Amino acid sequence: MARVASTEPPADASVPEIDLGHFSIGDRIPSHMSDCFGCGKDHPTGLHIQSIIAGGPKLESNFVVGEFHQGAPGLAHGGILTLACDEVLGHLMYLLKSPAVPAIEHFPYTAFC
Repeated sequence: MARVASTEPPADASVPEIDLGHFSIGDRIPSHMSDCFGCGKDHPTGLHIQSIIAGGPKLESNFVVGEFHQGAPGLAHGGILTLACDEVLGHLMYLLKSPAVPAIEHFPYTAFC
């Protein structure tokens, strides 16, 4: 079976139902561990990613690339960007109340010269 890159979900895909429970739109997804490299507030060199519930199965997440996250000077290391994506997907699983792990993480990089 060949894999084809697509930006469209499969025809039979559906948007998962979200039960916000004790959360509201605009709330921050809490860190699962204070010293987590991805989202922990106490990790000294971590990303400190924060994800906010934006409505539906959507999050708005951000982090600042610091000196410990660089590959070449002034540029985010590709592995850090992959880690950030993985961390935000973990936040989404928290919101969906459905544990999951990535089967494949493939992030094609494009030259910007």
